[in-house]
Amino acid sequence: MVKRVNQFSLCLKVVPIIGGGVAATANPKRLLKDRHIDCIVTGEAESSIPQLISFIRGETNNEPPNVIYRTEDKVMTTLASRAHQLTTEIRDQYTKIVLGDYAQVGTPSTFYKLRDARENFATILTKTGCRARCSFCGVREFNGRGVKVRAVQDVVDEMSHVYASHQVRHFELLDDDFL
Repeated sequence: MVKRVNQFSLCLKVVPIIGGGVAATANPKRLLKDRHIDCIVTGEAESSIPQLISFIRGETNNEPPNVIYRTEDKVMTTLASRAHQLTTEIRDQYTKIVLGDYAQVGTPSTFYKLRDARENFATILTKTGCRARCSFCGVREFNGRGVKVRAVQDVVDEMSHVYASHQVRHFELLDDDFL
């Protein structure tokens, strides 16, 4: 990841580089130390990213939560917050991709090896987080303690939408904790 960020930062010197994800959450200082990333958004960023963009644009003076950034001489951290509800109203986002093309690339799991490559599919997130405390897993570090669950009707509405609008006949559940 550091190598890729270095490549981007050389090309985009005037654009702020924002990192995130599991690796960035686990070790943000490593990504900040080479000064190729301007800030890291840790944990689940659904609510932090829009707040950070508004802050960067000068639309608000409220610091966004879960952001780690560097000044000239030290690393700074904004208030940590894990208090957001799991809302994933993404039906309008399906218009931004061609599911048939997306299906050609694969999936986060091994399903893509078992299906007809022409078959449209959609990944569905019904919950995040995990109740277990496995020493080898970063889910609790990334998502925080506990499990956040989407409303059943929200999941059904999303599935109905992609079934009707995009001819999806296979849904892949992408949950951290399946129980």
